[in-house]
Amino acid sequence: MIFAAAQSNPVQGAIHDNVEEHFRLIHLAAQHSVELLIFPELSVTGYVREQGHKLALTEFDAAINILVDKAEDYNMHIVAGAPIYKNKQLHIGAYMLGPNDYLDMYTKQFLHDGEEKFYVPSQQEAPILSLNDEHFAPAICADIEHEEHPQKASQDGATIYLPSIFYTPASIEGAHGKLSGYAQRNSMDVLMSNYVGSCYGAEAGGRSAFWNNKGDLLGELNATDSGVLVIDKSESKYQVSAHYLCD
Repeated sequence: MIFAAAQSNPVQGAIHDNVEEHFRLIHLAAQHSVELLIFPELSVTGYVREQGHKLALTEFDAAINILVDKAEDYNMHIVAGAPIYKNKQLHIGAYMLGPNDYLDMYTKQFLHDGEEKFYVPSQQEAPILSLNDEHFAPAICADIEHEEHPQKASQDGATIYLPSIFYTPASIEGAHGKLSGYAQRNSMDVLMSNYVGSCYGAEAGGRSAFWNNKGDLLGELNATDSGVLVIDKSESKYQVSAHYLCD
């Protein structure tokens, strides 16, 4: 099984430009035979709060249909983030897309302070994606601040935990420590995807990373460049490689 984290540099509110960067990162991942690619929190819109209701996507939005086509073209599952309207409520969500018109969605269960003014948390949409012998459980940003979240994913049968985040340079080291601990305590691999660049008035910390189910850090991207961190897992053996758009 080959899976990867995409580290992107989104422009706040610029859906067209952000989708174009998704295309470039999907193409880069496809060059390394990636079967599942995860993007950071709100990757399609960039991180937004006040604009969330204006930029929210629907289940069959044009931007999502384009990504569905890419998933089909490359025979790849893609997890990409956006504000999502579901049952007349606005959520921070992640679309889970794949070949043969596969489409599901995950909604953020825990919000950062201030997000509750614009978004509603929800535990109703928490699918686990099964590919080959692996079971992938998404998470979005503040979800990882609550240990019960990865615990529940493990209890539900997840073998790989997939946090999509937007963490700053000051907070990314703490996130690394938490995720290493979750991997060890829950016997799950953990693959995390973060932004680089500036968004919503803050700098992103990059350093998207992968830990095995013993909590060992096996690889990470740098703090500044868009790219993909590719994990080739065969039984309990891992090969991890970093690839950048600027290379």
